[in-house]
Amino acid sequence: MPVEAWHASISKCGAASCGPPGPIWALIGPKSVTGGQWPRSAAPAGACVGPGDNPITVFFEQHRSRWARTASPSQFFDPAQRDFYRELVREIHPRGWLRFDVVLFNGAPLAFHFGFEYLRRFIWYKPTFDVRFASRSPGEVLIKFLLEDAIERKVEEFDFTIGSEPFKYRFANRIRSINRMIAFSSVGDYWIHRGVRRCKSMLKKLLGRNAVSRTSPAAPAPGHVPTSGEA
Repeated sequence: MPVEAWHASISKCGAASCGPPGPIWALIGPKSVTGGQWPRSAAPAGACVGPGDNPITVFFEQHRSRWARTASPSQFFDPAQRDFYRELVREIHPRGWLRFDVVLFNGAPLAFHFGFEYLRRFIWYKPTFDVRFASRSPGEVLIKFLLEDAIERKVEEFDFTIGSEPFKYRFANRIRSINRMIAFSSVGDYWIHRGVRRCKSMLKKLLGRNAVSRTSPAAPAPGHVPTSGEA
């Protein structure tokens, strides 16, 4: 069936059949691009996420589900993080810097990407996908549409940003090194810092193992594209 990718928008949800547009709908324009077949089905891809659905809220929910069974729960369980992203949309969308994209499958959001575009450079930031289709690599479908759109619009650079996820090396033709230096005023401060980081790492692993054991099967299924910037 057709898979649709809506760029800088979710859909034309100003239509009466889609319910009243929310505050974020009003900020997102109608530009779209379609193409591809994944997977085969009789039903066409729809134009709306759902009646009255707010796209940023759907994005939050999908991200929480995506990371619920991992050692790094979604940041969007925190109301302050959700409020920050909503405000970010309101601030940067009028400047043309926001790239909020979704791939629709059978009328429902298959994968999202929340990122940026500035000075003809696409900045990869926060992708997610529907965990029910993880084995079908929806993240790679998302990347396909984003790369094709960037090429068509002659974007000068597609920046995958930080992170060593294998999929980035498959598509990148250039690697930049980013280094960080921390200066301590005393040897004691150094050892305190090192001990705190070690404790946090051990606690994170312990909490992750407990979360996985409570939500078996441990997820997401193979074949997905990991996200970047999940620190």
